[in-house]
Amino acid sequence: MNLNIKVDSRSFDKAYADYIQFSKKSIEEIANKIVFEVAKIATTTTKTTPKEQIATELDNTSSVSGTASLAEILVNRNRGLKGKKGLYGALLASAADKLIKKRQRSAKFVASGWIAAVRAISRYIKAKGGAPMPTGKAKSSLGGALGARNIAGKASASIWNNVLGGKGPGSKPQRVTQVEIEGLEKAIRIKTADMEVYINRKLSEGAQRFNR
Repeated sequence: MNLNIKVDSRSFDKAYADYIQFSKKSIEEIANKIVFEVAKIATTTTKTTPKEQIATELDNTSSVSGTASLAEILVNRNRGLKGKKGLYGALLASAADKLIKKRQRSAKFVASGWIAAVRAISRYIKAKGGAPMPTGKAKSSLGGALGARNIAGKASASIWNNVLGGKGPGSKPQRVTQVEIEGLEKAIRIKTADMEVYINRKLSEGAQRFNR
């Protein structure tokens, strides 16, 4: 499994090598399926911020002004950085509400890269019964995947998450990368444990047949 961010995958690699020995699928099918499942798990293990928390934090009155909410302060600060005049009254309240909703929509923006990867890799695998895996729309620029090909008895599928932290005021690209890594590491650990359960079951079944 090739990734654009570095994680410790030694336990995963070992379990994957053992998994291949027991699976009846082709190595391309195995690689694509495992990478698909890792990406899918990563969409749930990648840290997000609850919408309620975002609204509460931005709606709270700032300790700096004592009257304006944090969202209102951010609106006028951003306008000031662009050389625009500040807003007041109903116009400011409306702009602050739009800012909160925009932040809420972006609460899962790091995980969205894995969603795009899931949709990209899904075209290379089949659902149960042999039907194509259903796909949905996702911005391919946020993430992607390459299906595995059998080359000299080896196959390697790839997934990546292209979500960045931005370059504007207050952006934190390093934190975004760290969130991606943490989410992916959790997903890999979960999938590794899942493969180990499968391997142990197969070993147990083999031992039972041998002892008959």
